[in-house]
Amino acid sequence: MYKKTTFHKDGTMPHDQVMRAIELLGTKVAPIVREEVTKWEAGQ
Repeated sequence: MYKKTTFHKDGTMPHDQVMRAIELLGTKVAPIVREEVTKWEAGQ
């Protein structure tokens, strides 16, 4: 499974928003994705 994520900040998004987006990715998005992948794998 591919686990590396790269964030590129080109200066158009304020730093605090970039950090918030990274936080949400780790705390909200990733757990849901992991759960759905587990369900999908179990169904195969």
